[in-house]
Amino acid sequence: MMRSSADIADVAFEAAPSWRKRVLVALEGRYMTVVMFIVTVIGLLAADVQMAWVPKSADTAFVAMYWVTFAVFAVECVLLSLCKPRYFLSFFFFLDVISTIAVLAQIPSALDVVVGAQLSTNTNDTLLLARAARAARTGTRASRILRVSRIVRVLRVAKLYKLLLQRQKTGVFFREPNKVAPQQPDKTPTSKRRIVKAHSQKVVEEKQSVVGTRLAERTTNHLAFMVLTMIFVIPLLTFQDTNNAQVLQLTALSDAANGAYNLTQAEFDAAFASFITFANPLGTQEWAVLMVRVAGSSFAGSFSSPDLPAYRATELTSVYINDKTQALFSGRAESQKNAKYSMLETLLVVFVLAVGAFVFIRDANRLLIGPIERMTRLINRLRHNPLSRKMSTRGTTMTNAAGGGELMETAILEQTLEKLTGMLQIGFGEAGTAMIQKNISANGELNPMVDGRRMLAIFGFCDIRNFQEINELLSEDIMLFVNAVAEIVHTEVHRAGGAVNRNLGDTFVVVWRLPEMVSTTAMEAILERHAQAPSADLTEMTGLSEAEQRAVQEAQQLAAQALAAFLRVICSCANPSDRLEALLRNCPPSGGKLFPNNEVSVGIGLHIGWAIEGAIGSRFKIDASYLSPHVNMTARLMAATKQYKVPILFSGQFWSLLPKTPRALCRMLDRIAVKGSNVPISIHTYDVNTAMVMRVSRVAQVSTISVSRSAIERRRSEHKTKSMISKATSDFDNDKFLISLQIGIVRLFKDNFDLGLRKYLEGDWEHAIKCLQVALRFKPNDGPCENLIAFMTKSGSSAAANWQGYRALQSK
Repeated sequence: MMRSSADIADVAFEAAPSWRKRVLVALEGRYMTVVMFIVTVIGLLAADVQMAWVPKSADTAFVAMYWVTFAVFAVECVLLSLCKPRYFLSFFFFLDVISTIAVLAQIPSALDVVVGAQLSTNTNDTLLLARAARAARTGTRASRILRVSRIVRVLRVAKLYKLLLQRQKTGVFFREPNKVAPQQPDKTPTSKRRIVKAHSQKVVEEKQSVVGTRLAERTTNHLAFMVLTMIFVIPLLTFQDTNNAQVLQLTALSDAANGAYNLTQAEFDAAFASFITFANPLGTQEWAVLMVRVAGSSFAGSFSSPDLPAYRATELTSVYINDKTQALFSGRAESQKNAKYSMLETLLVVFVLAVGAFVFIRDANRLLIGPIERMTRLINRLRHNPLSRKMSTRGTTMTNAAGGGELMETAILEQTLEKLTGMLQIGFGEAGTAMIQKNISANGELNPMVDGRRMLAIFGFCDIRNFQEINELLSEDIMLFVNAVAEIVHTEVHRAGGAVNRNLGDTFVVVWRLPEMVSTTAMEAILERHAQAPSADLTEMTGLSEAEQRAVQEAQQLAAQALAAFLRVICSCANPSDRLEALLRNCPPSGGKLFPNNEVSVGIGLHIGWAIEGAIGSRFKIDASYLSPHVNMTARLMAATKQYKVPILFSGQFWSLLPKTPRALCRMLDRIAVKGSNVPISIHTYDVNTAMVMRVSRVAQVSTISVSRSAIERRRSEHKTKSMISKATSDFDNDKFLISLQIGIVRLFKDNFDLGLRKYLEGDWEHAIKCLQVALRFKPNDGPCENLIAFMTKSGSSAAANWQGYRALQSK
């Protein structure tokens, strides 16, 4: 792959010594920018100000200022050539060299100070003075032309406008771009820190792209070249009328001195005096004769004004006839007028360059660079935070300015890319974050088969009951039905901080990733320690560091959110939305058995544990998923809900992670070993009396335990260490909706069931059966009671001699 010279220069700069980088940062920093702006303005306007308003006595100070300006320009040019990539021999390099030479073209006016001291004493040097005056005026014209090149420097220091804009927006002015403030304890409130961080991310995101920078530079180059060409060429094509009256009069006077007109001495003296008077009409001093010398074969005359030493050589107009006849006239008025016009010309050129560059670059940014930069920011956000849902590049669409109302190609490309990134996020989900980040990195090649990563999470499986019969019943409408249920499940899971991993027809796999404030190994060790005393509250463990305590607290809150989310799913399916209810209402009459009272039954399993997160498949098709025995355990728990006839089952590990209040509202059902595992676990449920739940709107069903989607995404993107919700809002006692789920379930039922379960686990099955039968009186048709009684009755109502307090669950 061929690399451009610009890329090679960038690579070379990266390998350059650190002092070059530091010098470049200083040169392009805010302080140096302001200094160069001031020096450039001085270099542009100082000479004209000197000629228009400043007397000759102050020329020495201006000469010193010119030397300082020259030194600053020269040092800057040398340092930029050494330190800045792609600067040496570039367009701006030559402009800077010309700008520096233009300063030198002004410095020779210092000779005027030396020559002026001799004007009043040595009139024999009239020829020398005449030639010096002509040279000075020629140098002035050359200086004026070269000085125009420094106008382009004003665009180089246009960063000052950006500084002022930054000062207006952020209140910060003099801060070096790469200077990092020392770390101080952050005592800012969380909300303010979040705002500051979001603002800083926005500032970083708004950094101009490489293509935008290059286009702005090239636009400025071309515009400056066109303006400078016009400045140089137009004067050459313009006819300038020359006033030859002085030359003609001095020539006539020279002829008279040589006896051409047969004048007497008195007549010659009168003509000589008339020449001096005519050159100074009405005493205006506009073209006053400052010095004249006429010598011929017949007559001679000379005149020297006492004001001559106060004139600069650039303010003198010389007329040379021959070695014996010369004159110096005052050109101060013309010089002052030209200086003022020169200032106006300079300001006009600056205005044209600035406005032209602004207009051209603005149009390029709006039509091309802006969309490219927005698309680049979108890809960068996706690379840095694949879970961010804030992927809109811009709220408005760009249409054809000609009035056709058609979308421009860049706008279509923006919208397409936005949709593709959204589909990429939806398709891969949270499990595909590593794959997205690696494959969208700046130098990454397409490699969907990334390595797996061990992580801790709460896994949830949710399936639709009787799906095979429903599929046959609804036929083509089955997709609408599944998507309506999926909308309920996905909404509640995302609202509770989880992520949907896969949609498997009638089953939805969801994940709540545990916080990564501590390592996965450390968090697993904490959970193993807690498994030794699962009835204790997880947050009351001793010997935890501050980070581990925060991680445990947030993990506990995530468990509460996961349970609450699925409880809302159960009730939303029991009280379906208008969309789902309309679909059920229109199903064939035989569907009444599958959907009694238009209710949709679901089965849910919850478990916590480790898993390997990564891509599964080949280069032809991949799926981002999780592989782990704990994932399989969750699926077994979901399947077991059919045997126990409950809508939700979760493992003892998940139950022990819950806060105290929801744990007390749960009911342990059994102790089992699922198929494929020899490790017994306890299973629990949260009793839901859906018949007593009032039909309320979906908005009213949203529990106070939930958090907004934006807050969830902010937590993911910022990896906040604080809990997403407070204990007060996660208290099930304060949630009227969750409390209403257990209305009608009496305390005596739970007491008798708990006693019967304890006797069952101890092996006293006769006593256990009696207790469970009593419990059935308070809650007829309770699935767990009937399941345990059926199992014990089938085994002869007495435990085997090798009974170990759990049974194997054979079915999947």
